Formats: sequence, structure tokens, C-alpha cells
Amino acid sequence: ILFPLSLMAGETGDPRVYFEHSHRLFGWMVGVSTLTLAIYGLFAAPKLWLMAMPWVLGVLVVVQAIFGIIRVGDNLAALGAVHGVTAQLVFAFAVAIAVMAHRSWRETLTGPRQWRGRSTLGAVLLGAFVLQLAMGALFRHLRRGDEGGAAHAMYSHAVFSFVVVVLCVAFGAIMVKGSRETSIAGLKRIGYGLMHGVGLQFILGWAALAAILLADDRGNVPTADQLATAAVVPWWEAFVATVHQANGALLLCLATVGTVWAFRLAPRTAKAHVPTASSAAPA
Repeated sequence: ILFPLSLMAGETGDPRVYFEHSHRLFGWMVGVSTLTLAIYGLFAAPKLWLMAMPWVLGVLVVVQAIFGIIRVGDNLAALGAVHGVTAQLVFAFAVAIAVMAHRSWRETLTGPRQWRGRSTLGAVLLGAFVLQLAMGALFRHLRRGDEGGAAHAMYSHAVFSFVVVVLCVAFGAIMVKGSRETSIAGLKRIGYGLMHGVGLQFILGWAALAAILLADDRGNVPTADQLATAAVVPWWEAFVATVHQANGALLLCLATVGTVWAFRLAPRTAKAHVPTASSAAPA
């Protein structure tokens, strides 16, 4: 964990080695942070289910770490795709825990009947995100491997992006409208974040696709002993792809927050209770 930064690029001095080691160090930090949260929850969580959720998150983080170790050790591209998707899902689960642990979420009463349908739309949006993530990860990891199917995953990812855009805009508009119905100001921020964020994501996605189509074939992903002679990835191509992936994670975060709130507001009995203006904004 305390490996010197000056030695993290290895004997070749290649920045790709540095980023891989940095990735592992942050993985350790995520694990320690999750363990700290789980121990804190034993003493501070007001509900048993809320006390258990950080421990479930901890198990998922350990599984994610195992995926990463096996993927690097055996150079398995398909497992790399699984590792990439599950990382986003673990992140979304952590976000959901943060929302449900907030007092404003636990003390908010149910909303009007239409929130039942809105929570369903939120679940559909999350499912669409998972499918879109899977296709993007498959292309990213199969593109420079011996396995086929990368082109199919890329074009499926591009075409399905139109569906994700429509769902994000629809659910975002619902969140904005819901903030006026319930006086929960945070819903408005979630809604606008989804609508503006998916617009940016759409532009970044097509920019990344253009960069991919214009790039030269660099062959398979180089192993550690091949880095010295491997083709260099242009910084702008790496930047666009990385920002596209990071912004996708933020969109998943917003969709998760909105969906968790939508399920909280969805009536569970025949008689619905509208939250008062005193309800705090979501975390």
C-alpha cells in the first residue's frame, strides 16, 4: 500500500504501469473505507437493514478485487469487462446506501399515486444503464484482444445510446416536476443533472467513437514485457474516452439517487401522504 510513487512506473518508466499501480492503491483505499463504514454502521445505524448494507458492500468490494487480480494475472479480456461493469454497480450500491442512510430520506412520507409509475421508470433507466455499460465494457476489452464481437458491441452501444438519452430526459423531467409536488428541492437538481449530463455524455460518446474509427490498429493490449515497444495511445484519445466513462459513472450515480427517492415516495398503501415543505433535500 505504501509503495513509493517514484517507483510505481516500474523499470520501463511507462505511465501505463503507473496508472495500473495507482488503480490498485485506490482499490485498497476503497476497501479500507468500506470496512470503516461497516464498523461505524454497527454503532450508528438506526435500523438493522441499514447496519447490514455496508457489510454487503464490503463483500462486493472484495469480489471486485478478486476479479481484478484474476483479470490482470491471467490477462482475461472477458473478465476485464465484467470487472468494469461490476465496479460501476458497486459504486451505485454505495450511492444508494448513502441516500438511504440520510435522515431526510428515512423521514420522508410517501407521495402521490403517480410516484409508483415513476419508480418503475427509474428502475427501467437503471437497467438500461447496466446494459449500456455492458456493451461499452465488452467493446473496450474485446477491441484489443483475440476474441471477436468488439464491433458488434461498439455499434450496439452507439445505437442504444439513443434509448438511454430518451429515458434520462424523461426521468429527469419527472424529477424536476416532482420537486414542485413534494417540495424536495434536491429532486430538481437530480433532474437537471440527468438531462444536462446525458447531453454531454451523448456528445462525448460520438467523439470517442470518432477517435476510435480514426485510430490506427495497435494490436492486442501489451503485456508488461511488451510495453517498451508498444504503440503509444494519443493523449486526446485517452482523455475523451476517460471523460466519457467518468461522466457515465456520474450519470449512473444521479439515476440511482433519483430511483431510490422515487421508490421512497411511491405509495405502499391505498392512502398516500404528501411530504411537507419541511422535508430536507436528498443527500
